[in-house]
Amino acid sequence: NGKKKLPPVAIVGAGPAGLSAAYFLIRYGFQVSIFEKEQSPGGIVQQVLPEFRIPAEALSEDIDFIRSLGVTFNFGVRPHIIKIDRLKKAGFEYIFYAIGAGIGKELGFAKSRVNYIEALDFLQKYKREPVAIEAGKNVVVIGGGNTAMDSSRVAKRLPGVKDVKIIYRRSIRELPADREEFEMAMADDVEFLPLLNPVRFDDENKLILEKMELGEPDMSGRAIPAGTKKYVNMKVDLIIAAIGEEVDREALKSTGISVDDNGWPVLKANAIETDIPNVFLGGDARSGPATVVEAIADARKFADMLARKEDLSCAPVLSNKVERPSLDVLNTRRGIKEHIDHSQNDMNFALNESKRCLHCDLVCNKCVEVCPNRANFAIKSPLGYSDPYQVIHNDDLCNECGNCATFCPRDGKPYRDKLTLFSSEKTFSESTNPGFFISEKINEISVGKFRKGEDVISFSISHTDHTEINFHNKMKSNAKDLSDMGRIIKYVKNNYNYLLLGNSE
Repeated sequence: NGKKKLPPVAIVGAGPAGLSAAYFLIRYGFQVSIFEKEQSPGGIVQQVLPEFRIPAEALSEDIDFIRSLGVTFNFGVRPHIIKIDRLKKAGFEYIFYAIGAGIGKELGFAKSRVNYIEALDFLQKYKREPVAIEAGKNVVVIGGGNTAMDSSRVAKRLPGVKDVKIIYRRSIRELPADREEFEMAMADDVEFLPLLNPVRFDDENKLILEKMELGEPDMSGRAIPAGTKKYVNMKVDLIIAAIGEEVDREALKSTGISVDDNGWPVLKANAIETDIPNVFLGGDARSGPATVVEAIADARKFADMLARKEDLSCAPVLSNKVERPSLDVLNTRRGIKEHIDHSQNDMNFALNESKRCLHCDLVCNKCVEVCPNRANFAIKSPLGYSDPYQVIHNDDLCNECGNCATFCPRDGKPYRDKLTLFSSEKTFSESTNPGFFISEKINEISVGKFRKGEDVISFSISHTDHTEINFHNKMKSNAKDLSDMGRIIKYVKNNYNYLLLGNSE
């Protein structure tokens, strides 16, 4: 943006949408302040989701990085501080509300009971003080989404709990939870009971559930459940209601944002700007409960919209006002296009931007994630490499399905391009992949060969000499490649020796 001074931006909410918006804006050069009602950032991801879903360390690293860019955080902010008129008077030209959907829907008939809690309250309580939860022996979770799965798995970890059931009024086919989340709950020995709907308690304090049957599909395509007038009962010590979350519309309205008769915010055609100029809404507060990726998409849309309003024609850049990590540090992968021609039109800029690193997690490793046979694996890079990880391909586990090539964001073919570990000289000679094999020999010596391009180099490793590697011939192409390959082979031998089990003639 050159030397143009950009106006300050207020972001209300430090969840995924708010934090992402702050990151994108600070790179454009805006001054960004975040206002958060809690005493720490992260939103529901930090305050509610259990550790087995998202490790706290990973989120903390992201937050520390955003803080290092110069974003100002304000915690424990009271509601009147975040009103539009108050923020405008404080000098903020643009305001982005990203307050999430943190209100759990109520299970009406059970709310007055002492053994009832809404799922978000339950998960937050467990995150803050797990020993304070008295669940008894029998826990029932009502609902079929990811929050229900999380609640059931947390309940299973509470002391004294013997039995955890998930009650869902439809069948497993209509279950809204991610399949992976459901399978992990089942792996934790949670019981799933479909086609049941809780209706009341009987005189003996047992939960009465009506058996359901499925009818025609609704607008979402899921079959509509209907009661059968047949009932079952069960003993319950704790009910956790996970039947959905919604936006606190009263809190939203109190900020000064206009809402319609149904309590939904009034938005312009661009879908994120309210009817109040320069006041925006994103994340779950705009759409209702959605994914973290969708929240980030709203944040990017907001940041790019402000860039257009300020007539910024360049790509996001890090401001020079504070000390920042350089783009060379951020672009840990080689070959990423870094330079942007600021004179390009929007279409050319978009095409150019698509070739740049998204910085989503600073490490790709997509080929490791998508391989169905686990033939690709990442190892920590030896000293001297700029990338934090190196991907090694295991020839024995690969059936050349091509899945890693399909998903590679850089048009590569990892099953052919990546450094390959072979189990023997026979498999090594049958392939053209760059890679190596090591065969165990007598007298504390291992021998092997590696291939890079047209070069095939023999080597030996002495285990009595700190695993030093000796090459028996020279490379025709590049002497540095010899040193690099040697470093990788030694590193695998010293730190990942279990990968070499079975390597023999």
